[in-house]
Amino acid sequence: MIAEARESGKVGIYRPSGHAHTALVSSILAKVPGKDILWEAPQEPQQVWFIKLLGANVNLGNIGPEEVIPGNSPFGPPWRHLLPVPARSSC
Repeated sequence: MIAEARESGKVGIYRPSGHAHTALVSSILAKVPGKDILWEAPQEPQQVWFIKLLGANVNLGNIGPEEVIPGNSPFGPPWRHLLPVPARSSC
């Protein structure tokens, strides 16, 4: 299933402001498992919102190729600020 947003990220599963239509997303998740949904998230805040909601393995789509950062990039994933900071060694 594809949860539509268009390239603007301001329709479908999003409000005109670009924020997620949380009631609609909740209704969809009540009927369809999250793993079976491709969430269109063209804006970075939308991508972050879905990663926080459904975890790092969420299926995101409608992301421009210029915004994709490979996992093996020295810059790390775009959601790196969501990951826990490793504990420092006392050595």
